Amino acid sequence: MKNLMAWAGRDYDASTVAAFQQRLNDPAQLVSAVKELYADHMNAVGASGSAPLIEGSSAAQASGGFTSQAEIVKARRDRRYETDPAYRERSMRRLAKTPNHLLAIGRS
Repeated sequence: MKNLMAWAGRDYDASTVAAFQQRLNDPAQLVSAVKELYADHMNAVGASGSAPLIEGSSAAQASGGFTSQAEIVKARRDRRYETDPAYRERSMRRLAKTPNHLLAIGRS
């Protein structure tokens, strides 16, 4: 995720970065914002991009996805989401494994 964010910082203009940051702070838009960023990256560099988007080894204990919308909101509101990059990355990995029906936060 760090490489993906670095790419966005280099390739997006300041207003796009600011809008993206706002979407990351909104639990209802978080997943779609990350998916959009990933799609933009793939369009720009292709499937064989120059650097991996995620680096490192697997966590010792793999976590599954979130099991409720309340868990998603709680993780996003945790102060570590803003201050701890490792916590934020774990949350994003869990979000990627979360069933789609739980990601419809605030939708009609």
